[in-house]
Amino acid sequence: MSLFGKKEPEYFAPSKTAVPEEPEITEVPAAKAPAPTTVIGEDAVFVGDIVSDEPIEIKGTVKGNIKSTDKVTVSSSGSHTGKSSVRAIDISGNVKADIECEDLTCIKPSGRLTGTLATAKLATEIGSCFD
Repeated sequence: MSLFGKKEPEYFAPSKTAVPEEPEITEVPAAKAPAPTTVIGEDAVFVGDIVSDEPIEIKGTVKGNIKSTDKVTVSSSGSHTGKSSVRAIDISGNVKADIECEDLTCIKPSGRLTGTLATAKLATEIGSCFD
């Protein structure tokens, strides 16, 4: 009954149907954490070969070969001399290398690439240099 003794309309009456079962709660897989990045610091000089399955960021100097199944970034303060076999590469610094790139090679406005290049895709921005 409702207020003042009036009968409630049927559409306000409690449902006489069975209560639906609770849905089964399944565990949601945790989000994959981003891959760590190997960083060669701005004041660092690395002499030797680098082999990595994670991203590499070069802010300093690398004199040697790089083999990576991930992306390599050469920042504007970075330089690389040697050979590279990578999935993708962004060049903002100075690179004197023979590069084999599976996917995208991007040379930014401050980037300079001297050497040979075998790549699936090439993007050069205004101001970049490829000799």
